[in-house]
Amino acid sequence: MPFSQQESVKRKAESTLKRLLKRRLSSTDPIDDTNICSLNVEGVWDQLSSDVKDAYNREHYDEAIEHSNDVIYTLKEMLIKALKLRMNLWQKKGDLGQQLKNAATLIENAPRDSVGYISAAQVYSMRGQQNRVIAITSEGMHNILKTDDGYETLKALYQNANARIAIRIDFLAQLPYDLACTIANYMPRKTRGACVKVSRTWRDRLLHYPKIWRICTIYPVSYDPTFQLLPKITTHIKELSIDCSSQLTFDKCMELLGYADFPNIQKLSVSTSK
Repeated sequence: MPFSQQESVKRKAESTLKRLLKRRLSSTDPIDDTNICSLNVEGVWDQLSSDVKDAYNREHYDEAIEHSNDVIYTLKEMLIKALKLRMNLWQKKGDLGQQLKNAATLIENAPRDSVGYISAAQVYSMRGQQNRVIAITSEGMHNILKTDDGYETLKALYQNANARIAIRIDFLAQLPYDLACTIANYMPRKTRGACVKVSRTWRDRLLHYPKIWRICTIYPVSYDPTFQLLPKITTHIKELSIDCSSQLTFDKCMELLGYADFPNIQKLSVSTSK
């Protein structure tokens, strides 16, 4: 390879690695002089690349490759440390969403390190998503060594999530009927439609509580759960509004009005949102 071409290759390699290192080190804010993020990029580059350049200049390419592997390994270690630091910062700020994203990135880059799995499991646990806690801790225990310091922590999080699922209380089923109805009064329309699908107990309690169905508005069938409930709640409805921006919604409602019994209906209105 001509000397000028060698110099061009070296300059490109140096430039690429410098940009890579800068991106890795700028992934979070500096904390103090001992922090990984306060390292001087040029100084780090000189330290990591001196052996590579020396071997390259001596045309000892196998040696240069070995040193290059060392550089890549060192950069990966620095990336993982920076991710752990940034994850802790998001945790201290109380931003669970960013903490979870950072944990996912850490797991992707260090799948045999327990820290990312533990952080993600803690976020899911705080959100009450116990099934996700079980999934992420199971994945972690499968990927890391049992001798890892975090293995027992993952195991404890896994067991705790299972225990919390086992003692879940069906509040709507356990509460007295009048209290359950009071809660239902505050449910948004779409929430009521979704709650009816939770269990047979919830369905029976909600469908037999007339007050929450007295005023009913039907939107296009494709995204309105209340439409599917109409045949079950016709006796409760006093005011029915139909959004006929969907021809299918209008046709279905007209068909229902033709054969269903609405003994208490007092007002019927048809409109379009278009």
